[in-house]
Amino acid sequence: MKDKIKIILFLTIIYIVPLIIFIKKDTLLSYTERRVLITKEELKKNPLNNIENYLKDQFPKRDKLINISSIYKRYILKNYETNNAYLYKNVIIEKNYPLNTQNINNFITNINKINKTYFKNNNKLLLIIPDKSYYLSNKNYLKIDFNYLELLLNKIEINHKFLNNLTLNDYYKTDIHLKQSSYLKILKEINPKFQNINYTKKVLKDFKGSSYSKIPVVKSEELEYLTNNIIENSIVTHFEYPNIKNVYNLENYNKLDPYSIFLNGPSALIEIETQNDSNKELIIFRDSYASSLTPLLLPYYKKITLIDLRYITLKEALKRVETINKDILYIYGTEIINNSNVLKINFE
Repeated sequence: MKDKIKIILFLTIIYIVPLIIFIKKDTLLSYTERRVLITKEELKKNPLNNIENYLKDQFPKRDKLINISSIYKRYILKNYETNNAYLYKNVIIEKNYPLNTQNINNFITNINKINKTYFKNNNKLLLIIPDKSYYLSNKNYLKIDFNYLELLLNKIEINHKFLNNLTLNDYYKTDIHLKQSSYLKILKEINPKFQNINYTKKVLKDFKGSSYSKIPVVKSEELEYLTNNIIENSIVTHFEYPNIKNVYNLENYNKLDPYSIFLNGPSALIEIETQNDSNKELIIFRDSYASSLTPLLLPYYKKITLIDLRYITLKEALKRVETINKDILYIYGTEIINNSNVLKINFE
């Protein structure tokens, strides 16, 4: 009897499952693995090379099986760390460890030199956003010494603020980023004179952020974005994506990185012109944290330019940007500061 069951299972796997795979509609994306899956179209182009990966990618309930594997590792094997991430209070927290003193000192040196070289007479501010590991207890989790990091960052010679007034609830559970509404409490840190602005809150369901693929056991959540007439009437110019003109690109919500609805995600150089009465302009040196903060700054500036030094060199960026009489804002998370070698800063 046992042998018969084994034979039936074997035949099911060998014949029935592949048949189901070929009959069913292809799954295009895996949010659990955060990648595009091989479909029948790719299979037709190169059947011999793609057949094995096609059957793996289109295996029925593939994401569910991956979820079961994550649950087993976390709750049965008691692995606190999975794919360089932790599950803490039902929040996925990506590991930022160990502390890289050389990278941090290089970041400090570069920020100081940029300001002395290019922005000596500009108004300047650096905002430092702690990554979610800041809120971990030390008992079972590896985290950098944030007190020591703050001590090192005190060598920065311009006004800078480590945003330790946030809470874990200000961040998404499945993504590294802050909720956009959490930035409202940060606006006063940028400029105490900023007045309260009315926004309409929009909500998108079933958000699975960039961290979801690391521990795919947390339920999807809601992604929020705030808008008003100033934001909706602003004109966006992308260095790489000339056809994208809106602050929020909602078409990206059903793609691999739904958070990229904010300013279309990573981009080397962006200019945003508003229709308000301000004559002030702002230059932001940024990482991805600035994507959802920037729309909230639009009511206060006539023009905002964003520079991401992960994708463009400092020299190339400053060739394209007028800097005289502009406010300068740096926004960096502790992940980038601890890995600042990714920034393309040169002074030649």
